[in-house]
Amino acid sequence: MMKRLFRVFAHIYHSHSKEIVALELEQELNTSFMRFMEYVQSLLTCALTHAKMVTFCFLCRDIVQFCGKV
Repeated sequence: MMKRLFRVFAHIYHSHSKEIVALELEQELNTSFMRFMEYVQSLLTCALTHAKMVTFCFLCRDIVQFCGKV
């Protein structure tokens, strides 16, 4: 979904930039793109944080299992 929206923005910037400038919509388009990128970044940050927590949980589990064997 995010990839598709990014491609839509790329298409608009590449193919319709003259129309955007003529309609004086550059600021609106740039703001929309900026907010989209902030949203994507927040999702990626959340996903990375979750992945780190899962990795930490598995590491703790392995340490506990190892200590139980000693």
